[in-house]
Amino acid sequence: MLTRVKGWLTDRRVPLLVALLAILLLLPTLGAGAFMDDHVHRMAYHPTFTQPGGPAATGIFSASLETILAR
Repeated sequence: MLTRVKGWLTDRRVPLLVALLAILLLLPTLGAGAFMDDHVHRMAYHPTFTQPGGPAATGIFSASLETILAR
């Protein structure tokens, strides 16, 4: 049995089959839209977000590299 499993896993088509299976399993999530932590990430990366530690507070969207490294 182990020989059959090794033979199947070493087949050159396995990566394609695994990728197709992953796409098939993820298809239902495409229509779900933004929910749960998606809203938190959208808010955190908005340019006007000024919470300490957020991107706007560190200036990574508007400052030069020298300014960021100097902080």
